[in-house]
Amino acid sequence: MTARSHRTVAAAVLVLAAGTAVHGTETGPGLPPAECVRMLRGARLAAVEGDAARELELLRAAVERFPGEIAALYALVDHGRRHPLPVEERRTILARLREVLADPARPLAAGVVHRIANDPEVDDESLALFAEGAARRTAGADGEQAADWLAVLAQLETRLGRLEAATSTLERLWRLTPTDEVAWSLLRLYLELDRDREAAALMDSSAALRQAVPQTYVRLLIDTGLYDEAIRHTEEMLAGIEGEDRFAARFLVGVAWSLRDAGRDREAEPLFRRALELDPENPQPGDVLLHLYADPEERRERAAEAARRWEREEDAQALLDEGTQRLAAGDAAGALELLERAAPHFPDLEPAWFNLGMAAYQAERWATVERAFTRAAELKPDRAASHYFRGLALVHLGRCRDAVTALERSVELDADRYQAHYYLAGCYTELGDSAAAARHRTRYQAAKPQ
Repeated sequence: MTARSHRTVAAAVLVLAAGTAVHGTETGPGLPPAECVRMLRGARLAAVEGDAARELELLRAAVERFPGEIAALYALVDHGRRHPLPVEERRTILARLREVLADPARPLAAGVVHRIANDPEVDDESLALFAEGAARRTAGADGEQAADWLAVLAQLETRLGRLEAATSTLERLWRLTPTDEVAWSLLRLYLELDRDREAAALMDSSAALRQAVPQTYVRLLIDTGLYDEAIRHTEEMLAGIEGEDRFAARFLVGVAWSLRDAGRDREAEPLFRRALELDPENPQPGDVLLHLYADPEERRERAAEAARRWEREEDAQALLDEGTQRLAAGDAAGALELLERAAPHFPDLEPAWFNLGMAAYQAERWATVERAFTRAAELKPDRAASHYFRGLALVHLGRCRDAVTALERSVELDADRYQAHYYLAGCYTELGDSAAAARHRTRYQAAKPQ
């Protein structure tokens, strides 16, 4: 998993764990009068019944009677989004909204703006308008009132995609009211923006975050180079785990690799060993211990154990993954055995057949090379390499007439594949076409590195 994908997954987990950080479900000054609320409810009922004309009539009446009420003004704007208003009327309503929001002396409940900002259908123009007004309110507010408006402003900025601005707003809110809800929202933005140091510092100051997502905390410590702290918190996590735990094992393998990449081999080894204890069926930690940490005797024992395990393995996906890893590591013979067993279970997965073909090519198993690349070329006809290696296999199998078709196709798709001209020249010579042979021989000589 990449660092970016780790952060994306972590941010999603945080959203699920935290819920939505909100302030401002208050009652009191700034809320619409009861009569205004009654008129707006009547308009909503008319909308539900499909009576757009009655809805518009009630909304216009509410705005006329309560010209400074933001809920009534916005309800009319919202109606106009579904049933376009005259241009001049919309312009007048938006101007009045801006005037109401811009006047810090006018009583206005942050909860009203919060509920509007929560509307998934609200357009960006309205969101920007409310964000502008909320920003003005935060400038002159203090205490609980400031917290309410900062929370609303951060929500609006986030919805507008202004993540840096939303982060700054939440940082102000965190300094004012360091609650768990604010911490969750701020951490999500830090992760989204790849601001690891700030995220780690935030988790340092929030026990709730550390307890809820300890693995995210460890990853942040590693990403910021605080390896000793990361090791200490990892050991604390391990102390609470009993029995097997595949999720924890995968996490430990990632931590161990990070430590090894940082030159901390001595601390990495026990984590690989603990990962193997937590998930004995996972071959990765065992293979790492075998190749990087085992003495000769242990290496022989583990190699034999690994061979027996893969002989018994029936999971086609596991065979495919391990075979692909062995091929990438240069173990073509080991990869070929596993990929031959895996590929038939994936008849429509081109990479499985391509990798099988490459393993067979390195082992010079030409019949398997031809079979694998024939299927790979059927699944992905525009990959020049599949046609080239299929043609090469056909040459070695003595089937030049079939080989020239595959090799000609490979150079059509990739003119830089000069080696194909060498084999085409040989095949055309064998087939008695001296002109074609000479043409490809010339192309090969011109294209090959001098």
